[in-house]
Amino acid sequence: MSAPDLSRRAELVAARLALPAPCALVLTALSRLELDRDAAAEARAEDEHSRLGALSWRTLTERLPSASSPAVALRALADWGLVQVVGQEPNDPVLLGSAACRLTYAGRATLGLAPAPLDPPAPSDTEAPSPWEIWHGAGREGLVADALEAHPEAFSAGPLLLRGDELRGASLCGRVAERLCAEGVVVVDGTLLEHPKHGWVVEELLWRTARARGARVLLLTSPSPARVAAMVTGARLRWRELPAQTRRDAASLDPRLTERLMRGPTPHSQADACGVPDSELAQPRRVKTRWEDLQVPEPVQRQLQQALMHARYRLTTQPDGRESLGYRLLLSGLPGTGKSMAAEALASTLGRPVMKLDLSSVLSKWLGETERFLSQIFEIAEISGAVLVLDEADSLFRQRDSSGSGRDGLVTVVSYLLARLDRYVGLLVATTNRTRDLDEAFFRRFDDFIVLPVPDPATRRALWRQQLALTTEGPEVDLNLLADRFALSGGLIRCAATRARAWSSGMGLPMSTAIVLASLSRELEKSDRDPKEVLIDPHRGAVEQLLRGSSRWLEREE
Repeated sequence: MSAPDLSRRAELVAARLALPAPCALVLTALSRLELDRDAAAEARAEDEHSRLGALSWRTLTERLPSASSPAVALRALADWGLVQVVGQEPNDPVLLGSAACRLTYAGRATLGLAPAPLDPPAPSDTEAPSPWEIWHGAGREGLVADALEAHPEAFSAGPLLLRGDELRGASLCGRVAERLCAEGVVVVDGTLLEHPKHGWVVEELLWRTARARGARVLLLTSPSPARVAAMVTGARLRWRELPAQTRRDAASLDPRLTERLMRGPTPHSQADACGVPDSELAQPRRVKTRWEDLQVPEPVQRQLQQALMHARYRLTTQPDGRESLGYRLLLSGLPGTGKSMAAEALASTLGRPVMKLDLSSVLSKWLGETERFLSQIFEIAEISGAVLVLDEADSLFRQRDSSGSGRDGLVTVVSYLLARLDRYVGLLVATTNRTRDLDEAFFRRFDDFIVLPVPDPATRRALWRQQLALTTEGPEVDLNLLADRFALSGGLIRCAATRARAWSSGMGLPMSTAIVLASLSRELEKSDRDPKEVLIDPHRGAVEQLLRGSSRWLEREE
């Protein structure tokens, strides 16, 4: 390897790791000892202890420019584990004489002198040193899955993740430098370092490698091992959502550190700084419902769009400097009209997870138990930034009376909810189909109230087409008949269409109006309506045969 090529490699390493300028000169001088036999023999002859592959402090000082201090360069290189200063530690090869330094395996690998990519990517001139990102909260599998999606290039060669459970801090830092210089990004699996006997390795890693040009991600199930180092080094804590089927132990976190992380030079949200508590009642989860998936009449669509604008405004800092006011939306409508779907579309449009809570599940006969459950849910929703969806809100938001007929506990719960809604700074969507039962005091606390009606014929036609997965117009299914004759909610249409597709596939017959009408009969019966409404000419005979469990009529027509 030529001297210019070696110098270029050293400069790339120094640039990628954001090292002081003399570091490139030190790496060049040390790497020559690995490649040039004459240079190695000359250095050994000059060393008073004849140490092979090492440069004495005196020789190194002579080779650096007069204005450069080898102490600064060696400290920076030793932090990254690229060089070893010998003659200072009990286990060093030579104990006597002046200190000397030599390349470690990580130093050789980073320079490409050991098995490693031979052309490390150079950082751009505008690329500034970046802090560590510490992802925490989800289980180990969830963290790895997130890292794979965000940085697939970090998993392209060698072991998928760097593991340091049995490594010293310097060795782990060297492996990070090696991967960072080879790939430009590194993901460290710190979940194996969370045992108390390894906790110091996490802090040492963050302190030693605080500055570099390139993405560096540390995976932890709890932020506790890294919070002190994050406060000092500027590392960025990021909470990852906990899957519903995953549990994690609670950690004891100091509120003083939380306050400093939330108000420091790089402010953290409470979820990022502390994680989110577990709950058996509800957990934040992402949904993929799109705004365009909503099939509602145009006036309702406009109201929902206005609610979205109102929510965005109230959830950001106000012009007068006040913090988020929070946003509360009440959706009313018959079952199946799309209340839950509208809440999910609102959440996905705002980029927030959803927490769904059936209020009837938190009601308890024990005094104070319901309030404790509700307090836990509101706290988790606020910390995680989730859209809290309260289904069947009328079960708790009902009108209060003064009769004292066994409802004193419920009156206390309602009073608690009124006070909690007043100070709630997140996004809440309550759904109900019994608005007449709601306490009047609750209406004042909702910022918007929208009624989702039974879809009109045009909307029902679009819903039938969407749910039956019909891509072209055709005589097989009379959409006009279905939309005009039956005033149904979107939920009933979805269930009837799903059953019709199942029957069509199971019988090996193309979709037809008769199959849809027969399936719809089952839904009408479930909704306490006359199932004979579907017996319409000229489909009566085929529908009756299907309801009796026979498809002969349809086969005869075929």
